[in-house]
Amino acid sequence: MDSENEKSATTEIIANGNASAALETNELIDEENDDDLPPLEDIEGTGDKKEEEIEKQEVFDENGYFDILDNKQLLKKTLKEGSSDGQRPQRGNRVTINLKTRLKGDEKLIESQSVEGLQLIVGDYDTIHGVDLVVPLMHKGEIAQVLIA
Repeated sequence: MDSENEKSATTEIIANGNASAALETNELIDEENDDDLPPLEDIEGTGDKKEEEIEKQEVFDENGYFDILDNKQLLKKTLKEGSSDGQRPQRGNRVTINLKTRLKGDEKLIESQSVEGLQLIVGDYDTIHGVDLVVPLMHKGEIAQVLIA
């Protein structure tokens, strides 16, 4: 893409209090059809690392952005840490976010929009796909800046 046509979207996501209630009440677990699968602790190399240890291994660029897809197309930077209770939204959870989007081209602002209290179901792609991929990586109350190319 040449610089004249290059556009990028910046998204700030603020997860608020309604996400916690959804996490507690909207679990989608099908325990009836797992007879053929071995327990996770029996598979070599899994179950040993905690989420915190995995997060420490994530690679950040010089500006503090985490490259989610490992191709510089979806970058996330945490601006404010959320609650550290360890809960994150899962596919099928209903979450409420505050979303600010900016579309830039050649460093000039083309369009800007803010939506407060946007409710979406994680994994249903009710909003921008990059946002739907980033929300499960956030904690309640976290504020993140997301760059989507």
